[in-house]
Amino acid sequence: MNINDSLYHKIKFILHDRIQLLFSDLYINFILKFNKLQILSNFFLYTPIKFNKNNQINIVFQNKGVFNEEITYLFNDIDNINLIRLNRRVLKKLLNSSYNNKNINHLNWYQEKNKIENLHKYRNLLKRFIGIPKYNIFLIFNWGDGSTAEFTEYLKLYKIHTICIHKEGISSKVFRESYLNIINKKRIKFLGKKIFVYNQVTKQTLLKSFYKDEDIDVVGSVRFDHIFSLQNQRIDQKKVLIFHPSVNAQLPDLLGLNCNFNWEELTNIFYNTLFKLLNDFPSINFVVKIKNRDIENISKYITKPVKNLIIDRSTSSIDLLKDSKLCIGFNSTALIESSAFNIPTINFVPEHIYKKYNDYIIEYKSLVINTADYDLIKNKIALNTIRTKPDKVKLNDLNEIVGNNTGNVKEIIVESVINLINDDKI
Repeated sequence: MNINDSLYHKIKFILHDRIQLLFSDLYINFILKFNKLQILSNFFLYTPIKFNKNNQINIVFQNKGVFNEEITYLFNDIDNINLIRLNRRVLKKLLNSSYNNKNINHLNWYQEKNKIENLHKYRNLLKRFIGIPKYNIFLIFNWGDGSTAEFTEYLKLYKIHTICIHKEGISSKVFRESYLNIINKKRIKFLGKKIFVYNQVTKQTLLKSFYKDEDIDVVGSVRFDHIFSLQNQRIDQKKVLIFHPSVNAQLPDLLGLNCNFNWEELTNIFYNTLFKLLNDFPSINFVVKIKNRDIENISKYITKPVKNLIIDRSTSSIDLLKDSKLCIGFNSTALIESSAFNIPTINFVPEHIYKKYNDYIIEYKSLVINTADYDLIKNKIALNTIRTKPDKVKLNDLNEIVGNNTGNVKEIIVESVINLINDDKI
């Protein structure tokens, strides 16, 4: 593909994406009642990411931020494969419209699926929207929501497999136990062919539920392939990266909507520490990576601009980490990414909170330092960080936690997916 072809594809992709976003409601609520043109439905449901009419394998994958990047990384340079992104927002709108515009999600689908009249309405919409699917496999990052579950069931009619490349592989003891309770009692069983997980701990957790050994493959985390390829980046000695500690991230999902537990005390201590650091190190840039859910909380503490404080909502964690001299966060998988870069990494947790809530905190082994000690953090910032590769102990712990210390997860997943497609053809 030459530069002009590439530019044309990029412009076409952006226009397609914008039209989907702006007019999908109109299409679902009005035009779908009368339209019988499959090509129009395909336009709103699918976006070609990599496509050549001569390619023989079509892979459809669920649209979701980082998951998009991972799937593109896995298959973009593999010959004979088309990559097609499924607009899950449109699929969700279809489901909601079938339930009188009620918000149907992974938290309530376990009950809502029993409303047979609404369920049949959604299934009929799928038939009209999808018709006969012309692809070989469907890749998702999680399961439990009705739109994806019924889509998976629909594909079975055409002998098309669904694979879940599981994204919930790292958690604390309490969260793992809560997750097991959720998938046993509050979430429908995965209806696809295979679940790919990061590690043996996740596999053993799922085996305590509805699943058999042959349903689950341990493949590792593909994100770490990219990290290992970037380990030679030059370090910015004036950049400290902080992942904002969320007051209640995942808590409602894992402990229930009415749980009375959060990390507010820890967050208060974190901000006291941050303001002291900003004052003590005026020449250091402190980059705070936040998620949309943190915006309201952060505005309670940061009420005016600070010269050496940068709030980042859009840059990927890997791009922020690759040249940082120090990383601070709390109970985040990003801290494992940081350790894979062999950046000094601190899980910000005061000693008294760590002792009291140890079972709620991820077990990072040798990968991080669990502390909120101000002098220790100051010393880490004052020292120059020297780029080296993780030692043997860290590599072993990375392999245990994320199943990847060599950067070869791409090969494992691609081979597994292609084998499943080929096996189905036999």
